[in-house]
Amino acid sequence: MRSETQPTRGAVTDWELFVEHMPYVETRDDVRFVFRNEERCRVLYPAPTQDE
Repeated sequence: MRSETQPTRGAVTDWELFVEHMPYVETRDDVRFVFRNEERCRVLYPAPTQDE
């Protein structure tokens, strides 16, 4: 899964650069919203461990 390879918070990631190059502000905002919600979901619903 990609989350294990992402840099720590505050570092510039590939997806942030990808979003910055989108031609429409509304699209950039929507994509940022999706990524932010994905991060929140990971915190609220962590992946189950093998013990579970």
